[in-house]
This record gives sequence, structure tokens and C-alpha cells, in this order.
Amino acid sequence: MKPLITFLILVFMFPAAGNGAMLKSYVAVSSRLVTLGDFFEGAEKYTEIAVFQSPDPGKSGKVPAYRLMEIARKAGMLNIHDNGVVAITVERMSTEISIETVRELISGHLIDNGFIADLAMTDILIQNFDTILHADTSVIEPVKIRQFAHTPGRKRFSASISIDLGSKQYLHTIVGTIREMIDVVVLQRAMKPGEIIGPGDVELERRDRSRVRNNHTSGIPDLIGQAARRHLTSGRVISSSDVSAPNIIRPNDIVVILYQVPGLTLTVRGRAVSAGAKNATINVLNLQSNRIIQARAIQPGIVSVTKTISPIAQLGTN
Repeated sequence: MKPLITFLILVFMFPAAGNGAMLKSYVAVSSRLVTLGDFFEGAEKYTEIAVFQSPDPGKSGKVPAYRLMEIARKAGMLNIHDNGVVAITVERMSTEISIETVRELISGHLIDNGFIADLAMTDILIQNFDTILHADTSVIEPVKIRQFAHTPGRKRFSASISIDLGSKQYLHTIVGTIREMIDVVVLQRAMKPGEIIGPGDVELERRDRSRVRNNHTSGIPDLIGQAARRHLTSGRVISSSDVSAPNIIRPNDIVVILYQVPGLTLTVRGRAVSAGAKNATINVLNLQSNRIIQARAIQPGIVSVTKTISPIAQLGTN
């Protein structure tokens, strides 16, 4: 910090402190100048005498106590005490500029210029901003974008931002990535083929759209009760090809074969040769005729033969 060339107001215009003023060991200021009254307790009448330039916002410095005592006496402050202080720490208050502040600034710029449509589904990663910057507390816009470079369709961007320190501007260049996000269903545990997905097995997570396959699923209710078609690992983004309706009939299940025509219903016992979900067509062994027929799975233990698949004679009923 540098002493001012001249005091802002003639020191002899101010009366001496009556009850004595105590020198502080710590001073916090918001303005660019530090006054004599800032340094002493009980010296409010001297707050218009500027004696030093304050540090930059967010910074601090030290002033020797003897130097302050000399300045105070020249200003007419006779009844003053150093209070045993050797040096006074002066800190400049600031408006903090964090990475979140910069991210919001970039987000607003992207929306205003039509680079993105849905901010809620956009993730902005800033790669070279790992500290807190400080701006003057009195300015209306502590941080501004001076230059911005981004090609639509590409993820990368760069921006030059300025931090208003009050008496000067601090320029900082940042680079980052813009990611379009999407909500997907993610498996929370490993599953074997045929296992049924329960409510606690899947969760909705937000992922980078460019890393997600087009056949992903985004609705948890549609997956509950579905069966895994193959071995699935924990953390996998579920796709429509990973699941299917659960089998209601398994191979070797004993089933009732129904054949219905107007006014007549025939039944016969059979054994499932293949597995099938509800309404799936499966192979069934007719245990009376010892022939394999095709039938539609209706519910566990019951299948139906359609007219076009098998004539009545093939049922082998007596």
C-alpha cells in the first residue's frame, strides 16, 4: 500500500479526539481508500481523511503502527494510544466470484444467444477455474463476459471474463465443455437372465446424451415387472433390448391346452417345450397325441390353440 500524496482534507480542520482513540490491530474496508478514522476506535470525526490506498478486493496488507501514530498526530489527534499494536492488518472486503458464479454467467449467455434450449438438461464443465476471484463490493456487475467462442454442434467453448476491482479490471480466460444431458434408467445391481426387475433395482440418473444409446429407456414404471433377457451388470443404462415381459410358462411346465370354437371348448393336458411370456406363441407337447403343437400362453399353466394353427383332430381328444 502507498501513502496518498496529499490528504483529502486539511488536517487542521479537524479537532483533536477528546477521550482518546485506540489504535486497532485489524481494519476491514470496502472502498479503495482507507481513512484515518478506520484505524482508530473512537475517531469517527476523522473518517474523511484518506491516508492509504486499500489492497485489491479480497487481499490484505500491513501498516506499521508507528507510521499511523505519526500521521494521526499530524492530523491533530493528540490523545491517542497504540494499544501495544505493532502493525495493523488491512483487509479489503470483496464480492466473491466462484466457479458457480461463472457457470451461471456462461449459462445465461448460452441461453440469450440461442446456443442451448433447455438449461435444466445442460451441464457446463469449466476446466481451468479452481479458485475464488474477488471483485469490488460497490460495482453493479462484478463480472462480465468480454469475449465468447463456441461453435454450435461442438462441445468446447472459451470465454474471456473481466473482474471489476473498482479501479481496474482483471481479465481471466476460461475454457470448458457444454454437455447435453438426458435422464436414463440405471440398474443398481447385477441381474441374471430371467430375473424380474423390482422397484429398488433401478434408478433414474442424468447422463451425457452423447454416451447413451438411442434405445435407452427413461421410464421406471415401464420396467418394473420386466425380466432381464441377458446378464446385466450394475450401473448399466437399461435399453429396450435388455428386458422383455417375464415368462409365465417355462419349459416342462404341465399346462392345460384349450381349444375353443363356437359352442364347444376342448381341453387336454400338455407339457411346455419352450418358454413364453403372456400372449407369446410357444411349443407344447400334447400328452395324449404325443405331438408338438403351437399354442398361445394365456396365463400360468394355460395355453390356447388358435384355429389357424391346429385343427380339432390334432388335439387327440377322446
